[in-house]
Amino acid sequence: MKFLPLLCCVVAAAAHAQTPSAPSSPAGNEPQTSVPDPTAEFFLLGVGYTKRSSVFKGESGNNLERGFPFIHYRSKTLDVTTTNASYHFLHDGDWRWSVHVGWINVEAHDNATATVLDGTSKREPGWWAGPSVRYKNDWGQVTATIETDAAHNGNGYQVRMGYAKPFRIGYLQLTPSVHVRWLSNDYVNYYYGVRADEASASRPVYTPGAATASWVGLNAIMPVSRNDGFMVDYQMHQLGQSMADSPLVDKQRYERISVVYMHRF
Repeated sequence: MKFLPLLCCVVAAAAHAQTPSAPSSPAGNEPQTSVPDPTAEFFLLGVGYTKRSSVFKGESGNNLERGFPFIHYRSKTLDVTTTNASYHFLHDGDWRWSVHVGWINVEAHDNATATVLDGTSKREPGWWAGPSVRYKNDWGQVTATIETDAAHNGNGYQVRMGYAKPFRIGYLQLTPSVHVRWLSNDYVNYYYGVRADEASASRPVYTPGAATASWVGLNAIMPVSRNDGFMVDYQMHQLGQSMADSPLVDKQRYERISVVYMHRF
């Protein structure tokens, strides 16, 4: 967990900066991206940097760390970020029903990103889309999403469930979360399988089945002015067993940390 100490230092420093007499920030003045509020509307622009530990044997390069533009627009019916978009077509008390589209690229790879992939065909990133439902109350929020491969790369699908609960320390917003993903045979085989024409002495044919993966996260948002703030997001992922058993993979866990500066318009 080499990235977790960095996040802990950022959170501790931000929390220490708050004085006991500091007034609470008026609702809506600070940027928030962790837990959508259907009554809030805002537009954020910023820049970020993300870094993750390796998934595939010998993986290196731009696949592990990069800068990126940060976008987040939210209204009662739309939630759009740099790589995700949701249309909320029904609000019913604590329930919200949506259609979600997201870009997934962490598992995409080609033979230029890792030594073990030399001689394999490129596995493309792609768009995943499907229905989503959220239930939210004072105890937090639970989400469930079913997504299919809209790009028809591997023609798989996945079912995701997650729980998140935000809380505040002064101006600092923290949101711990836990998530589970069930991935179909086609999904896992496309990204973690080895085809017959890709096999070698060190990379045998591998046809994995479905898998259940999971991850935990901690999101921290610290406003520095009425319209500016920083976000740090940490995730630790656990691969499903059939993913971890792939001859392409050398670890069952990997971490990701992202740091974003954002301005609210």
